[in-house]
This record gives sequence, structure tokens and C-alpha cells, in this order.
Amino acid sequence: MQIRRIVVWGLRTVFNHSHHFIHGGFYLTLKKLGAPVVWMDDDPANVKELMPGDFVIAVNIFMKYLPVIRGVKYCLHNANEDFVDLLGPDDCVRLQVFNKGSIPTQEQKMEGVNPLLNGVAYYDSGINTLYQSWGAPLLAKEFYKPMRLEYKKSEYFVGTIWDNELGQGNSQIIPVYKSALQTFGVRFLHVQGAPELINPLYVRHAAVGASIVGNWQCEIGYAPCRLFKAISFGRPGLINADAISLAYPWAICNENIPELIDYSFGLNPNQTEELVRYQQLFVAQETYEQKIGNMLQVLLFNQSK
Repeated sequence: MQIRRIVVWGLRTVFNHSHHFIHGGFYLTLKKLGAPVVWMDDDPANVKELMPGDFVIAVNIFMKYLPVIRGVKYCLHNANEDFVDLLGPDDCVRLQVFNKGSIPTQEQKMEGVNPLLNGVAYYDSGINTLYQSWGAPLLAKEFYKPMRLEYKKSEYFVGTIWDNELGQGNSQIIPVYKSALQTFGVRFLHVQGAPELINPLYVRHAAVGASIVGNWQCEIGYAPCRLFKAISFGRPGLINADAISLAYPWAICNENIPELIDYSFGLNPNQTEELVRYQQLFVAQETYEQKIGNMLQVLLFNQSK
């Protein structure tokens, strides 16, 4: 499979959307790896920039102007079926976020899993869909050493507090987290708009650093990139979603938020270091480097059939 360059399409200058940071993770990872990569906004002026040999990563809400071009390969998250129907599995793979409903049965494993996938990932060849989580923006060799600071009194929440008409966001659970932290004498601080490069500073100095998800994400077992980031930044991977343990048994999962906080404060420095180093062994397979590799492996897998 000949790839001329990788094009991250959309959200380059849209800073107030969480997917901006996902696309930024793809872009910065590829830059570190020395791969030919560009990041373009979803703009009609950029249509003429795409050429045969490009591999495009895009998401439905920011692909209004993305063209279908013969010889271009695509990895599309939640794309409109009318768009995908114009492309065959040799040229396009659908991307969905892994959750507990994505865990394949033994029969499915026998039918269509690409054995070359890294980390927790599953390819359903019947619907040409790759299931994998978002990931850590660092390369495995860049992971921070484990860190535990005593007596921290501020919890920095780096991420979006949001909701939608389906109730899929975290705006209902964050006040619960904030209240629970107060009982431990910790104040909740929401960090917004911080450059990706300084996010590790906030996470490493947070009192807990837990990945708090809303009720819908908790129920379906959605693992936010915040979980993988925390571990790559040297903090324990804690999350208020028991369903996460089905795919990621190394995560510390507890839907009882006060108990989750208490667990964090109960770790001594040696326990913290042992836990983080153990979790980092698994998160090394959940970096954006591995995620991009899986996309390309699926396209190669289909091309070689």
C-alpha cells in the first residue's frame, strides 16, 4: 500500500471542540515519527490540496467539504453512509470508539479479526468497521515517571464539561465529583483551553487525576482519552466506570466516586509507582501511534484479500 502522506482533516483552528485534541494527537504523533503529515481545516479551499496517495483521517461533523477522490484512502469516524457507500473497503475503513458492546464473541473472533491489531481493538469485516479507543498522545518512550505528590489540595480537571440532548455528556456527574472532593478538603478547578503541551503539568499536579465520565459513558464502558493520558503522564489510571474493566482490566474502576478518591489517597509512593508502571505497560499499546497503525493495517488487510 503506497501512502504519499497522511492528512488529518478538520478542526485545525477549531479550538473549542474536544475532537480538536484528538486530531491534534494524531498530527503531533505523526510529526514525532517523521511521517509526511498535514493538518487541514474542513474548508472548500483545501479540496484541491488532496491528491491520490493521501490517507485521510476525518470525523463526520467536520467533513462537510471532504471530497471523494479516486486513489485517496480514508479512515472516517461516524461518517454519513452516503459518503462511505462511494468507497470500498480497499479505500476506506469506518472508525468507532471501543466500548463493552464492541467486545467480540469467540465466533466473531474466528470470522474477521485482523491479528495484526495493537492494543484493545477489533475489526468487524462484515461492516468494515474498526473499533478502538482514542489514546495517549505521547510515544511510549516519552511516558513520564510515576508521580505522587502529598497533600495536594487542588484537582485540575483538564477536559470538556458538556452534555447533549441524549444526555451523553458529563455535566451531571461533575458536580458529584466536585462535592466528593470537597469532603476530602480538595477544590475542583476546571482547566479550559490549555495548550496540549502543558496538560501534563496540570494532570501531574492534580490531587487525584481521575477520569470522571458521565452516566451514559459509564454504562456503555466508554474509555476517554483522559484515562490513557493520565497514565502516560505518570498518574494512576482511575475511572468511575465498572464496565471499563471488561476491556481494560488494568484500570482502577469504581462507580462510587468517594471510594475512588479515597483509594487514590490511600496509595503510598511505592504502591503508586508499582501501579503506574504496571498500567503503562498496557497503555504503551494504546497510544496514537498504535491507533494509526491499526487503521493502516485494516486497509492493508482488505487490500491483500
